[in-house]
Amino acid sequence: MELVERARYTNSLLIHLYALLEQVMDIAEDGVDDNLDPQCVRIFQKALDQSDVLLQSIKAELQGHMKKGKWG
Repeated sequence: MELVERARYTNSLLIHLYALLEQVMDIAEDGVDDNLDPQCVRIFQKALDQSDVLLQSIKAELQGHMKKGKWG
């Protein structure tokens, strides 16, 4: 039972992180569109790129949890 609870907790953390990363991407897209200066655009673009990698990793991890019955 403890393992199921821990799996639920970890999954909820991953889902929360996913939602926050989506917010980061929205902000970064606004920053790229604003195009104030090249350095700012690079930072916003980097945030977009790295957030996308993390989002894909989270999706893959959650899929793995579901396949192993760790969804709770």
